[in-house]
Amino acid sequence: MTRASFSPSQEQIPLSLWSWLHSSSALLPEVLIMDGGVSTHLENVIAPKTFSHRDLWSSSLLLTEEGRANVFEGHRDWLDSGSDILTTVTYQCHYGFFKDAASNGAIEMDISNTVDVIATTGASSISDHTDSIQEVLPEDKIREMMIDGVRLAKRAIDTTTASPRNRSNKQILSSSSTSSLTPGPFVVASTGPYGAAMADGSEYTGKYPAHVTRQALVDFHTRKARTLLMEGKPDGLAVETIPNIEEVEVVCEVLRDLQRRLEELKPDSSPIACWISLACRNGNEMNDGHTVEEALRIVQSYDPTGRWIAGVGVNCFDSAYISALVTTMTKESLLQDGGHRGIILYPNSGEGWDAVNEEWKDGSGTSDDELADRLMAAVQLVQDACEVETGTKEEASSNSLKPRCVPKIILCYGRELMHVM
Repeated sequence: MTRASFSPSQEQIPLSLWSWLHSSSALLPEVLIMDGGVSTHLENVIAPKTFSHRDLWSSSLLLTEEGRANVFEGHRDWLDSGSDILTTVTYQCHYGFFKDAASNGAIEMDISNTVDVIATTGASSISDHTDSIQEVLPEDKIREMMIDGVRLAKRAIDTTTASPRNRSNKQILSSSSTSSLTPGPFVVASTGPYGAAMADGSEYTGKYPAHVTRQALVDFHTRKARTLLMEGKPDGLAVETIPNIEEVEVVCEVLRDLQRRLEELKPDSSPIACWISLACRNGNEMNDGHTVEEALRIVQSYDPTGRWIAGVGVNCFDSAYISALVTTMTKESLLQDGGHRGIILYPNSGEGWDAVNEEWKDGSGTSDDELADRLMAAVQLVQDACEVETGTKEEASSNSLKPRCVPKIILCYGRELMHVM
């Protein structure tokens, strides 16, 4: 695969997110900012304590007109704060899945057919068997919610009055590029792991019940990704908080096979920027204990050119581990052509979670300033690591069209950090 390159005369041509991730031009910024803590902002500021169904979390806002208006308002807030990338509130939208209350496990089923549910489980009615709204939503409604999630983010971008200059004058961006061009804004559809659908915290351990087969994981991710990619048509797709090595392999297979199918259906269409983000418990391991290096090598084996999986990320991890994780990701993101997969970072402050009151413990994490410093240090770490291969930053800047191996970086953080970045 030939990496995208852009001349000065092309500077005003809108770029796709995929093209930016694969670009080797020094004319383009090396860092973009993605919204972070979206659900927290929606719940605490825009729609206080109005997530009507806990299993759906912020996705429950997509059920009502008022909720969709709140989501739209939230997207506008992020654009006004300087975000280059909006993520959709579709993380908790899942097809045909419900908890088996008797065994505290989970099984997959076509929940659009009430008779099948009752016949299979022995429940006298849906309400006897289920305890969350997601368990009784018909599949057409889940599909509609996913498409609406993408549509709302796109509409926020189409109607925003934020100047591109407001998105490109951030310290962390201005230090990495002399270009006045800031690509985007872009819409990235968000989808979560199988563990998030189970709503039992298993995405934080990576340990799924024995009955969760590989094929169950394939079906689970394929159906969601197909709807988001083929019907939502976002600029990118983020498969987030993947906690175990088997699910990493499944997601790689699903993203590769779906995008191959898309290219067969529409040969002239541009690739969609997809990435997989790992849930990590420290600076070396995923939540199931397998190493981050193992996971990234699986990604490389499925897509050595970066065509199907344009980036790799880590999310829901303590920012204290960011340097170790970034070092591994930079080393393992090298592609066949000498370029790099993009790197996406979603750190948190390390706050403790109060499971009883379902809230973060105040004062248990790092400060905004320290988190911002760690993010900026991580960006510098990536750039320094790659300059060993390409020469100094000054040498690269002397020729704006010189191919560079520095991976593009997407930083995800809360609105409260915008003033310090």
